[in-house]
Amino acid sequence: MTAPPVTTPPEAKPPEAKPPETPAKSPKLGKAAKAIVAAAVPLVGALLLWAQTGALDETEFSVGLTGLLTAMLVYFVPNSTDAKS
Repeated sequence: MTAPPVTTPPEAKPPEAKPPETPAKSPKLGKAAKAIVAAAVPLVGALLLWAQTGALDETEFSVGLTGLLTAMLVYFVPNSTDAKS
């Protein structure tokens, strides 16, 4: 009978250092999308109510539409202070 071959344990390798992860910055469009979706909720609510009842509440609709348009203008129209010289 022969003895099993002698094996040496593998060399311990130090753990590789990972570079620190930096949080990804959300693009401006992501922030705009959040604001626009939030502003669209009252408009969607007015449209759903109209679909259910058949009567459009003009006040709710106009407030929802105004909020949506305002959110879009705030994020997509450059401000005079945003202009780079």
